[in-house]
Amino acid sequence: MLAKALIEGGDGAVDAADVAASIERALHDKYGSSANKDYKVTGRSLAQNLRRNASLRDRLLSEDLDADTLVGMGWQQLSTEEQRAADTATQASQMRKATLGEVDATNEGEHTCRECGSNAVRVLDAGRRDIGKGETWGSNNHDHEGRFLTCVKCNHRWEES
Repeated sequence: MLAKALIEGGDGAVDAADVAASIERALHDKYGSSANKDYKVTGRSLAQNLRRNASLRDRLLSEDLDADTLVGMGWQQLSTEEQRAADTATQASQMRKATLGEVDATNEGEHTCRECGSNAVRVLDAGRRDIGKGETWGSNNHDHEGRFLTCVKCNHRWEES
């Protein structure tokens, strides 16, 4: 499995079978028996990432990366540059969604962009409140506190308090 992953994209500079054997030894040193679940999961993950990530495969075949280091790498280190960029963008998007509750995807008609006059506006509620003020159950007097608005048409951003 590992040798096949190395051969598929390798240039033949180093014998892929020898490199695959060194990876198998490193897996055995770290996890013990090949019957171990972590051994199998890591081996499959390495094979998949070596097929997908030409840079990682080239580093291994040119001996810039050794098998022990490869086996100890995390999923981010094994990922391609493109996948890491996509993961970073997804994490940033999820963090924004978790910290700023999205009120409406687009809120047409309620707000108007001062730059282009469009009524298609994305509204995010930051949920900020004055800690010193007590809140009464059922009060709606904080409906528009800490809203961030973005025009869908021209991407102009502003804050409404």
